[in-house]
Amino acid sequence: MDQVHIIIAQKNEAVGKQLADFLTVAGMTVVGNVRSFPELETIVKKWKPHIVLIDIQYAENDFPGFLKKLKGMMPQAKVALMGPEPEDCYAQYTAVLGAHCYLSEGSPPHEWLRKLWAIAHGGKKESFPKGSSDESVHGAIRSTGQNGE
Repeated sequence: MDQVHIIIAQKNEAVGKQLADFLTVAGMTVVGNVRSFPELETIVKKWKPHIVLIDIQYAENDFPGFLKKLKGMMPQAKVALMGPEPEDCYAQYTAVLGAHCYLSEGSPPHEWLRKLWAIAHGGKKESFPKGSSDESVHGAIRSTGQNGE
């Protein structure tokens, strides 16, 4: 699989756009950037994504119910959760919910990319697309301003 189709579910439009730009430059294909569950349902049916990247605050109080409904709609897709808390706070919670990983907003961007590529490719550690390297990933990070500079 050379192309990874990803949907971003993020209520903040500016953050969703920034994530989409970053992931696109890193070689992923963002097929949707949605702010509501009905939008998500429409995009999921059309694209059958490999990954859905969801802000943990997206579903508010019923995240387990939201995730169950989402998995029912698209059992083939991997779910990555993102949020403000450090990874160690949510790692176990993420696994219990049935998501594939948790990405902390405080983690370095290259860690996000490594995890997303890995879950898209069945958990293989070195799953960057052909011709890509750590340097090209860091170049993607620099070009979108995601490295804190």
